[in-house]
Formats: sequence, C-alpha cells, structure tokens
Amino acid sequence: ESFNDAVGAAFEKAKNEEGKVHKAHLLVEACLIKVASDDDGLLPQPKAPKKQTCVVQIFVNDHVFGGTDKSCNGHRYDTMPFCNGMINAGMAC
Repeated sequence: ESFNDAVGAAFEKAKNEEGKVHKAHLLVEACLIKVASDDDGLLPQPKAPKKQTCVVQIFVNDHVFGGTDKSCNGHRYDTMPFCNGMINAGMAC
C-alpha cells in the first residue's frame, strides 16, 4: 500500500456524520500508530466539539506494557481521566 493509499483510507475513516473531515483527526488516523489495546473508561465524544485534541503517548517496545508508567492496556494510569476532562469541557479527544 502506498502512502497516498494510506492517507486516502484514513481520510475516509476520519469523516464525521456530515461527511466532513477535521484535519487534526485526519493526521491522527494517517500518521499515528495506536498501540493501546483498548480505551476503557473513555467518555463518548461530543457531537460538535469546540476543539479537536489528541493525546500522544510514548510506547517503549522493550518494556512490558510499553513502559513502567503504563497499565496492562498500554495507557498511563492518568490518561483516561485527562481525556475525559477535555471531553467534559466540550473538546474531542
């Protein structure tokens, strides 16, 4: 698969209900690799977010779970509360 094909697929995946794509969401879908096994505890995203944000974490391949600060799903212990705070403030995360 070429880079253009990957970006095109990410573009389609990033479309919202109105068929629009937020550029931050497109970059997340096209350029970042998700290594966490789940997003347990994450609140639903707002329908009309004030801002589009993302949380980027470091995953160390040589460490169990991606690092000594990670839980078994690959997230830091404070990641979901941090994300939910942004969601509760009206931002997508």
